[in-house]
Amino acid sequence: MRGLMIVEEPLSKILAGTKTWEIRGSRTLIREQVALIQSASGTVVGVCDLVDCVGPLSPEDLRKHARKAGMTRRTADSSYKQTFAWVLKNAHRLPKPVPYKHPSGAIIWVTLDAAVVRKVKRQLKSPKSDNFPGFVAFDADGDIPDNDVYIGFDDYTIKALGFDPGVDCDDDGDPLD
Repeated sequence: MRGLMIVEEPLSKILAGTKTWEIRGSRTLIREQVALIQSASGTVVGVCDLVDCVGPLSPEDLRKHARKAGMTRRTADSSYKQTFAWVLKNAHRLPKPVPYKHPSGAIIWVTLDAAVVRKVKRQLKSPKSDNFPGFVAFDADGDIPDNDVYIGFDDYTIKALGFDPGVDCDDDGDPLD
């Protein structure tokens, strides 16, 4: 799996679903699921499908499709000699960021090692609670729940004490009779 490095603000828009075009100065032929790396964080924070590349775009094309690029028509601009839109779909934030070793000189793409890819994919397959949509249970290594279980929220992670995945709970977390 490859990791695509993106700075924090546009990455947040991609993960929120409000930005589906990543603007770049070159074409890409890559069409696959990619990991999303927040630049300078040392972590994979999400995944998406890279499904197309549109361009080169004229300034008017970029203004016309500004919303897809997370911009407004007024602020739509590119400093690139040629501008391309890398089309993204199915973006998902991981419950828990996965650290990776950043290779020297990598600016756009990182080839992730097998251990990092496994941790990312395990989180994508983690069981979700029907009682608490958006909350995902996983253990300290990002694996499927086992002994020490943690609940991941957007901004933090807490240890779940007495977690039993076989027990249905009410909105307060109390077991149903």
